[in-house]
Amino acid sequence: RAERFRRAIAVDGVRISRIRAGRPQSNGHVEALHKTILDECWRPALARHLHLRLEGLRRQLRSYIHYSNHDRTHNGRLTRGRIPADTLHGADKMNATRSAAPVGTSRSRSSLGCQRGEGAVQTQ
Repeated sequence: RAERFRRAIAVDGVRISRIRAGRPQSNGHVEALHKTILDECWRPALARHLHLRLEGLRRQLRSYIHYSNHDRTHNGRLTRGRIPADTLHGADKMNATRSAAPVGTSRSRSSLGCQRGEGAVQTQ
């Protein structure tokens, strides 16, 4: 797996950097993302269902990541109220493929598969 990962990131020109052990604050952006996923995706799923299925959780995470990158506005220093896809690719390029939500707004949480559990996990 490690070799597949190295090849995949080499295609995009990504450079791996390591942080010092025991210093999560050195990796604050990633730690904040993990906390957001835990709070907005995993905890609601775990609270809703007694029996979780791995594939359902994977679908739910994919849905949430797409929502977070393409529909949810972010108020960080780099994004300044834009969605990450606009920040990375430019707003003009992304507006052609954006969902029906107006520019500068985000879809409501209730419209997300991640939040409502649609097809994500099953109870028995």
